[in-house]
Amino acid sequence: MEKKENAKHYRNMSIRLQMDTLAFGAESIAYTVCQHFGIDTAEYSFGYIAGWSSGRDMKELKSSLDTIRRTASELITGIEGQLRELQRDRELMRGQEKESLLLIQNSDLSEYSLVNVRGMDAAEIIEALSAMNDDDRLSVAAYLESRGAWTTEIANQDTKEFGEYHLDVRYYTDTNEIIDLKAEREWNERAKEPVGADDVILKITHSDGFEVERITNKTPEEVRGIMGALTKLEVKDRKNIHDCLESCGADYIPIIVDGGRNSGMPQFNDFEIDLDKKEVVMMSHLSPVKQAEGIINRLEYAKTAFSDDERNLIVNYAFKLNDMEKTRELAEHIYYEETEGSQGAALAVIDAQAEIDALPDPMIGLWEMEEYGYTWNEMLPLTQGRALELYDHDLPVYLLHEDGSETTVHDRKQITGHGGIFGIELHWSMIFGMCRELTGSSLCFLILSRAQRLYLWNILQ
Repeated sequence: MEKKENAKHYRNMSIRLQMDTLAFGAESIAYTVCQHFGIDTAEYSFGYIAGWSSGRDMKELKSSLDTIRRTASELITGIEGQLRELQRDRELMRGQEKESLLLIQNSDLSEYSLVNVRGMDAAEIIEALSAMNDDDRLSVAAYLESRGAWTTEIANQDTKEFGEYHLDVRYYTDTNEIIDLKAEREWNERAKEPVGADDVILKITHSDGFEVERITNKTPEEVRGIMGALTKLEVKDRKNIHDCLESCGADYIPIIVDGGRNSGMPQFNDFEIDLDKKEVVMMSHLSPVKQAEGIINRLEYAKTAFSDDERNLIVNYAFKLNDMEKTRELAEHIYYEETEGSQGAALAVIDAQAEIDALPDPMIGLWEMEEYGYTWNEMLPLTQGRALELYDHDLPVYLLHEDGSETTVHDRKQITGHGGIFGIELHWSMIFGMCRELTGSSLCFLILSRAQRLYLWNILQ
């Protein structure tokens, strides 16, 4: 009886030892696998493993470690395989969730195919289309399917339904041009924004049309450098132009596109460049009338504010006074007052008109005199009729010459025989202004005697 009890006791101890060893192995395997996948179980596992291994001989430990290593490796391999399959399934699901509309067409739209593309977003379609070769272009839909997309034709030239859809990408089969319509929509929104005072407007003309870019982060001097880079383009199409602008670090928005966005709007370019002729035109080199029109168009790009009379005044102010800085200040002041709904615009108009009326001859301005070649700023221009009128009233009138010189008029025949323009010195115009202020008309000056005129002149000295 005692022998049976002892045998049973030792047998139970053996089972218990085996169970302890199995528990140790399981804990060690779990710890190894968790560590591999970044799960920290050290706080629990280390105490258990250390307690079991205490007092074990090397042979027993080595046997357990071999089992742990082999089993953990098998588990890690199996888990990683399952994770890869899950990742592939998720990517496949995400790919199927991507959906874009692609319009494949020729330029006159006599042939087209509207295709629903699943598995690619607009950027991925554009990237794929950009990589096509001539063989791929024979069937764009088949090519996209070879790149992992699913394609379904929704409409073609026979159904004429594509206008009802929200297109993402447009591809022209005869020119291979690719247009990101999503980016176009974003540009359309940005193109509605008012033009900032520091924005530079650049018109780029090439053989296929033109584009007007609003560059928001470059100075005029930096834009000149960009124009130099543009002239070096071998292929002068829209994509290469945009790539060049981006490579130069320009933050740009095509606000006017020939035949497209805002194409009917009046222009107000700071610079114009013709890439085919390699010619550059600067706004500052244009006539005051053109510059004033550009200032008005720039201010009214996002919102119309000026009346016709105000526009005419601003243009006339620039033409007569030939001072573009003051013209810009006048236009901006009137625009601000009009958009704010205040009464300041009317006062600005009165003051500007007074400056124009202070000129001795309403039929000619300072810009014409400068273009003629005469630039002394103490002389004001006259037409022949006005010169004769003033000379007949004993005022000192001059013949102005294209070389910048002048000749005092001593005889009426000098005026009638002169083919150029005429002038009167600024201080006599100031007397006109005094007469206007006192009587409401400068004509009173013409009925004064010479002594009275000299008296007025002495007052102004």
